[in-house]
Amino acid sequence: ALGVVSQFLAQDALVATQKALLQLVERGGRKDAAIWEARHAGLSGLRYVVTVRRDVAALLAGDTLDAALGGLGDGDDDVRGVSAETLRPLVDSLVMCQPGRILDVVSAVWAALADVTDDLTASAASVMALLARLVSHPDVRSAVVEAGQTRPQEYALAVLVPRLFPFFRHAIADVRLAALRTLLTFADMPNGDTAWVDAACLRLVYQNIVLEVQDDISELSARLWLSLLRLLGRGDVTADQLLAPPDVAAMFQLAATPIGVRLPTALLYDIPNTGSVRHNVDSAMVQQDLGLIPRESVIRARVLAAAALGQLLAAWPQSARAATFTGLLGQAMQSGWALQCQLASVVTEEFVMAERTQLIETGTMVGNAMAGGAVPLTADLLAPLLDTLMTVLNVSDPEPRDLDRALVQVRADCSVLLDSAVAESCLAAAQAQALLPTTGFSMAAATHICGPAFDAFATRSSGDARVMLGERRLRATSSMDYHVRLRQQLNVSTAASVASAVVAIGQLPTKLNAVLRSLMAAVKQEPSPLLQARAATAVARMAALCYNGQEARLTGPADKMVRNLATFVCADPWSTPVFAQRASQTESIIMLEMVQREQASRDTASTNGAASAQMAAAASASAQASQRKRRGGASRQDENDASVAVPLVQAASASSSEEQEKEQAARLVVRGAEAAVTAIARLFGPELIRSMPRLWECVTQPLAATYSAGVEDDSADALFGTAGSPAAQSAIDALRVLLALAPALHEELHGQLVDTLPWVLRALVSRYSSVRHMAARTLAEICAVVTPPAMQAFVQRSLPSLADTTRTHRRQGLAEAVYYVIQRLGETVLPYVTFLMVPVLGRMSDTNEQTRLVCTNCFAQLLKLVPLEADIPDPVGFPAELVAQRDHERKFLAQLMDPSKLEPFRIPVKVNATLRKYQQEGVDWLA
Repeated sequence: ALGVVSQFLAQDALVATQKALLQLVERGGRKDAAIWEARHAGLSGLRYVVTVRRDVAALLAGDTLDAALGGLGDGDDDVRGVSAETLRPLVDSLVMCQPGRILDVVSAVWAALADVTDDLTASAASVMALLARLVSHPDVRSAVVEAGQTRPQEYALAVLVPRLFPFFRHAIADVRLAALRTLLTFADMPNGDTAWVDAACLRLVYQNIVLEVQDDISELSARLWLSLLRLLGRGDVTADQLLAPPDVAAMFQLAATPIGVRLPTALLYDIPNTGSVRHNVDSAMVQQDLGLIPRESVIRARVLAAAALGQLLAAWPQSARAATFTGLLGQAMQSGWALQCQLASVVTEEFVMAERTQLIETGTMVGNAMAGGAVPLTADLLAPLLDTLMTVLNVSDPEPRDLDRALVQVRADCSVLLDSAVAESCLAAAQAQALLPTTGFSMAAATHICGPAFDAFATRSSGDARVMLGERRLRATSSMDYHVRLRQQLNVSTAASVASAVVAIGQLPTKLNAVLRSLMAAVKQEPSPLLQARAATAVARMAALCYNGQEARLTGPADKMVRNLATFVCADPWSTPVFAQRASQTESIIMLEMVQREQASRDTASTNGAASAQMAAAASASAQASQRKRRGGASRQDENDASVAVPLVQAASASSSEEQEKEQAARLVVRGAEAAVTAIARLFGPELIRSMPRLWECVTQPLAATYSAGVEDDSADALFGTAGSPAAQSAIDALRVLLALAPALHEELHGQLVDTLPWVLRALVSRYSSVRHMAARTLAEICAVVTPPAMQAFVQRSLPSLADTTRTHRRQGLAEAVYYVIQRLGETVLPYVTFLMVPVLGRMSDTNEQTRLVCTNCFAQLLKLVPLEADIPDPVGFPAELVAQRDHERKFLAQLMDPSKLEPFRIPVKVNATLRKYQQEGVDWLA
């Protein structure tokens, strides 16, 4: 409340308020713990006053600074915390008005950090945030550096930085973030001192990457690691002088510990305990408890750690690289462990990318660091590693040692099955021992035990014994299925990482099958979003190598790869409708099915969550009403049109696990293909269409063939209706590829994107629901990318047809498009709200139930934006007549929603009565 009032106080009243608060702090007796509440209350008031009135911060800074500095040294933790919060908004004023006291504040902050004796103390986060804010100011950093030269025992970074190490693994995430930000600020200082970067600093930052679960902290740790390596590159001390080869081997071994196996604590670098109470925030990660930590978080930590080692290799002196890394990486690739091979490949890939960047920066190499190009093969490092990578890549379906634990479980379940059979006298003990040898157990043996052997001894059982044996067999086969799935997953991930390293090196083999097969398998099947995204990036680099090389042996496979990616983007029948399954749907809005299905599968909180829930409920009601119609004798035309949303709530609950697995697999393929298409578009940039025409042709050729100039819309629909014609599905697929490609296109290619609008707008009024649905989603995406021209085309050319009462399918397509445009544009739709509201308002009483439902929902969403629309500038590029139309419709809407703005209407015929006020207002409103 004091903060709210302070913003209205005059300067003299504000000074009086500050004086009263300072007196409260003094009466508290700074060292008297009995009345710490008074000190805390006074400082809390000062905190809100200086935060709200930054316009007079210079006037308040002096006395407030004294009180806050005293509070930082207070014996009470809460007082220290609020003192730090009070100083944070005063940093700029401190530097400008009292630069001589900068070191006093810095010293007090470091001293307060030393007083943190428990990870869970309330002041830790506040004090660390204050430190991060202080060092972010260049004048504060300069003052600390200068003081470090004259008083190194107090202010040298080599003395100060180690005090941050205990906070790297602090129990509070904000403290860890602030500590990393502070260190990153020191590392990024131009011409900064390198004496504070030592082995402990490097090991602890690397350990942060391995142990951290939160993405933002792990990413900041990775940034700090790279900044430290760059800082070392500017100094006299090299990385190999700080980290010995055994240290590097231990760091790699820590990252390569099998997922699910406890991390070896002997490999963790720990700092001496200074007597403070520390809480182990890394217990779950060290124990590899996958019930508490998502597997994806562990994968992310390991891959980031391997990338950090690749950057370390690039920072390593060239003369010492082979001795430290060639044997380490080569052995890991051929160790038989999938994770070791995968991480060694990531190390190699990241090293090559960093090395290429350095060569380009020094002018030794010309090109784009991401686009590839062959890196010189050093005989002692890259050449042997490339040979090893190709050897591993050419091994077909290996059985990695990571499967040992899964195989032990399979053996245990088979042993239980055989023991049960022996106990039930269905199998002799000697036979069981022969089926399950002590050594040499394999999946082939398990298959035999659960197959022919089980069939043989199960016939000797009956009743409950047979049921029990069947249950034991089911458990064993489940373990076998898990083993098979894990083997496939490990092989896909490993092969993709190896292929990515080969592509990064830029020396493609004569036969590309192994490389392409490995990368495309990961694009289709990799469940980890991070690993799938890395494979997609490697696919883009592969395309750059193939097309930039201009070799016939490379462009042919690259064209096939691009066509396959375009096909994969359309693999999910829910994301890309299958025309053959929906050819009979002509007067329905598929979007209603999508909303209903999403609501049935998950209740996700989103910006438009309430609207989605309402839409789903209405869609379900619409479906039930339609079913009642059909039961009551609906016309044959209604049945053929399938003009209502399918009741997917019931269908979803009845779907089998096999169907769910197929849907999940299809979504996985689409996610990977979209990532690859996006990576390609961003990598090629403005040269995409010129250098890689096949991808753009996947969009333009089918649409141009269907909607070329001179072909009427009805003719295109007639072509779709021809039996066996692939034109409809080709058009739907082309629209889906365009939907995936549009957000990633370079700005210089937005003109080509605008050129596709006539095709999309014509598809939007197709007679077939599946074509309209895909066109509506694609139009919304184009509007999000090139908003002014796309919205102008939509408003000017298509939206008037929403008033066409003779063609239901046109109104449905446009209503669906309006819905998706609102959802996709969000607040960006504000300049166009009026253009959309009036046509939508007219269809809220539409004769078609689905059109009426969608338009009602759209109007409700647009109505919320009307108060924000008034002061928005006119849409860019809209002609004057459209702007005038918008102003007229805005006036109409204002009168519609606010009767006080109605203009009096004079009745043109004589009425022998005097209308009462409410009657006149009703006439005015109707007019």
